[in-house]
Amino acid sequence: MTRFRCTLSFTILLLLLLLPSQTLAASRGGAWIFSAGYTYYSGFEDIRSTYKKNAVASGASHDVVQWSFGFTLQAHRRISKSLRIGAGIGPVMTLLKDADHIQVPASVSVIAILFPDWTHSPFVRAGGSYHITKGDYLRHSRPGLLAGAGVAFFAQKSLNLNLEAAYDGAYVTIRRPSKSTPRKIRAGALVLSISAVF
Repeated sequence: MTRFRCTLSFTILLLLLLLPSQTLAASRGGAWIFSAGYTYYSGFEDIRSTYKKNAVASGASHDVVQWSFGFTLQAHRRISKSLRIGAGIGPVMTLLKDADHIQVPASVSVIAILFPDWTHSPFVRAGGSYHITKGDYLRHSRPGLLAGAGVAFFAQKSLNLNLEAAYDGAYVTIRRPSKSTPRKIRAGALVLSISAVF
């Protein structure tokens, strides 16, 4: 019940940050900045591999299908010309057939724009992440630090493009029937993102 309440509270906080009033986002110079794009979590393949081994050890076949909906949504409030604070959610990562697992990263972060007047501006991100999870062999999910760096192309335009590489320290612990110890896996050891910012 405690884990459920923590997850629910975190989700509600994210929704409040991700669904501000339209008046705040009425213009590019407004208080809110949104981004939507594709995100790739390199370590999710390790989770799939562990689930396949668990399925075999449990007597099932190893037909574990990975399906990821890579869409990510973020909303950040402008604090100053070079500083933003906000939250993000996504992508949805799932395993199907002989194993059921769903994992959705949710994060809060501060973004510092290093050269806000440049046409193509580098930025850094720092914050925290928690993965909302449910799965057959899942033991628990733990939060971790989030850090990244990227470039905002055409940053002065009303619609611009962000490329980012990041580290997501949140992890899940998965039980292994064939071994006495569970396995701790960080799906976000390397996170690559491309997104439209508006």
